[in-house]
Amino acid sequence: MPARFDFISPGILLNEIDESKIPETVNDELGPVIVGRSLTGPAMKPVRVKNLEDFNTIFGKGISGKGTQDNDVWRKGNLVGPTYAVYAAQAHLASETTPVTFVRLLGEASTDASTDAQLAGWNIADAGNPSATVADNKSAYGLFIIQSGALGQLGTAAQTTPKTGSLAAIFYVNGGGVALSGVVGPQGNPIVQSTASTGVLVNSLGATANTFKLNVYNAAGAISDTITFDFTQGSKNYIRDVFNTNPQLLQANTNFGLTDKTYFLGETFEESGIKIDQFDVIAGPINDSWLTMWLAEVPWGTPITISVNPTTGKLEHDGYKWLERDEMINDCYPYLQSFVKWAFNSI
Repeated sequence: MPARFDFISPGILLNEIDESKIPETVNDELGPVIVGRSLTGPAMKPVRVKNLEDFNTIFGKGISGKGTQDNDVWRKGNLVGPTYAVYAAQAHLASETTPVTFVRLLGEASTDASTDAQLAGWNIADAGNPSATVADNKSAYGLFIIQSGALGQLGTAAQTTPKTGSLAAIFYVNGGGVALSGVVGPQGNPIVQSTASTGVLVNSLGATANTFKLNVYNAAGAISDTITFDFTQGSKNYIRDVFNTNPQLLQANTNFGLTDKTYFLGETFEESGIKIDQFDVIAGPINDSWLTMWLAEVPWGTPITISVNPTTGKLEHDGYKWLERDEMINDCYPYLQSFVKWAFNSI
């Protein structure tokens, strides 16, 4: 008799997998107790799980942590630390022998952390503290994109219709600063590369439309980095790829080897699908220390506009889909899941 997977003769082997049946139940022996981190699930209490499917639903899949320190932590959540306990639990459950009792931990600050600034997480002063002294500057900067065009001198016949703009990105600084570098529009005077260069209109780089340059300053007021960026996903200068988006890398963070970042890029606003006004808001705001969300209600049939990115002129999405609660929670970024649950509970 041939061994498993041996073929008697060439041909096609069809094997139907019935996914409608209930997963086989393993025996009720005690099984291992595994303690560690996971992406989701109840924390600091033992949960007994009998099969791999249930485990993945409750605690999420494993995180390798490979190459994630520079990934988009702001949008995708903290995927920096490997979840070894999850891999161990999944490997055992795959054997279909005994259940696993899993205790999810929420992480622990470094034992070398001696001040609030060195503890896990991040903090930009409770109320913010903008300061002309760079070392004391703890604040947020808004980057606004405005369509280019001549306005003419205000109050004269040469004055044209004012241009409109939109908030495109938010930078958070802690003992540092950021400033656009380039040519002031429309006067054409070079910008002085200091914190005084904020609050002015700066042209995009002359040879490349929709591309800009930004200086990052350290606590001493010196330029620590000069970064060229744009808003084109897939570009080598895409804003979320070239700037630090990991709040945990702020300066003097013992948990990451005394990193010396003085800033991180928060949210960027590439596009919008439904236009609302303040009277459409029915709940909120709700926040989770760094992200604030409102819930709005619009009449069924309100047009959904899938438009080009106003900065790049490119169409980044070609459609949309209405989702049920569970499908939306499972498909969205981990850091948004609590907000999605709140929104559905508020309806």
